[in-house]
Amino acid sequence: MVWSNILYFILFFVFVLSPFDIFLNFNVFGFSFRLVSVFMFLFIVIASFILFRNRDKLILPLWFIFLVIACFLNSIFVFNSILIVRGISYAIWFWFFVIFVFVLVNVGRILDFGLVLKGYILSFVLHALFGLLQQALYYVWGIAFFVTQFGRMNGFTYEPSYFVTYLSSGFVLTLFCAMFLGKSSFKDNWFFYLSLSIIALALVFSTSKFLIIILVLSTLLVFTFFVVWVRKFKAFFKTFFSNLFVSLLSFVLVFGFYSFIIFYLPKITSVEVSLVSKIKEIEAEKESVSFGPRVKEFLNTLEVAFKNPIIGTSLGGVAPHKAVNQGVIPKSNQDVKPFEGISIYAEMLAGLGIFGFFIMVLFFLKFFWDGFRQIGVFLDKGYLEGFSILGGLVFGLFVELVLLVFNQNFLRFYLWTHIGILAMFLENSKRSYKF
Repeated sequence: MVWSNILYFILFFVFVLSPFDIFLNFNVFGFSFRLVSVFMFLFIVIASFILFRNRDKLILPLWFIFLVIACFLNSIFVFNSILIVRGISYAIWFWFFVIFVFVLVNVGRILDFGLVLKGYILSFVLHALFGLLQQALYYVWGIAFFVTQFGRMNGFTYEPSYFVTYLSSGFVLTLFCAMFLGKSSFKDNWFFYLSLSIIALALVFSTSKFLIIILVLSTLLVFTFFVVWVRKFKAFFKTFFSNLFVSLLSFVLVFGFYSFIIFYLPKITSVEVSLVSKIKEIEAEKESVSFGPRVKEFLNTLEVAFKNPIIGTSLGGVAPHKAVNQGVIPKSNQDVKPFEGISIYAEMLAGLGIFGFFIMVLFFLKFFWDGFRQIGVFLDKGYLEGFSILGGLVFGLFVELVLLVFNQNFLRFYLWTHIGILAMFLENSKRSYKF
């Protein structure tokens, strides 16, 4: 019990710290060292100790084998990374995430997933609240608090689009929990209603065009799940619309309160900038500032892939090769920071080569296939809790992967944290979880 409580505590810090880019992120010889690494390492060590002590049979899914093969290939290709030290560090980083996922899967047998789930959702709520606070401070008092683009919330990430990408998986997960968990009263579901409203509020006021993608995909997914479940359990019809009504009511209330802060209070404090003018500015600049550079960097990363089709550059070698292709001879890790890959798919293709990229595709296909198959099992058994939670986790990952087509890079802490939590629930889903 004591060790389990320690794991809950450490895991919650992993959740909270996973998207930190501009705070608690230290430069060590040109490499970024995030505090979340310490908590993730502690979790791996303590959880491994518990697993060794219990001597339980380890869970080793097929999708994990694919992941290990891809990680192994990345390690082999380090020699082609130009900056060998960078290649090695990225290879270690990749192995670190793979081990974290494996440990989460196996330690899931001794953890109450209900607590893990609520802690995970709470971490998204805290970041959404911080983003809203950032925006309110700027437009009400003119205070730029950890902002990277004036007037736009970015939380602790590098930029607003990264912040929205991070929140996307949490939004979809919370949406599914609020809509489908099917609890009988507001008392049982208030946490999910309120969490959904706060995360949705941050997305709406984020001024990011990614919001459109998130809303369209989320609406389609929820509607599909609703149709599938109601066709088999017609009694759920009333529960769903009750959950929908309360969720919308909760959102309207928090939207109204925040709108008062963001639109009315600036008139009292006499701050000259406004959110409306900022949105117009973003719309006017969207082609030159956002989409164009992303496409250019995507194509530059593909160029690296075309020049290294079989033997990849390793994930750590993508940026150095991009630099060389653009006439820059990198001598240190700091020199290649401006050349980081923008699309995780182009990055995987360049870093892992065609064969390694194919292995990663097999990993994701098998991972999602296992998820869909287990969702079907929950449907057949009428297990609405498992159906909603696993659906939220699976489609939360799906939406995030869609947004990563033109965003971030593959070795992101929050991406692998979500993969780990999904794997944890998926592989231990035969156990009865209580909420």
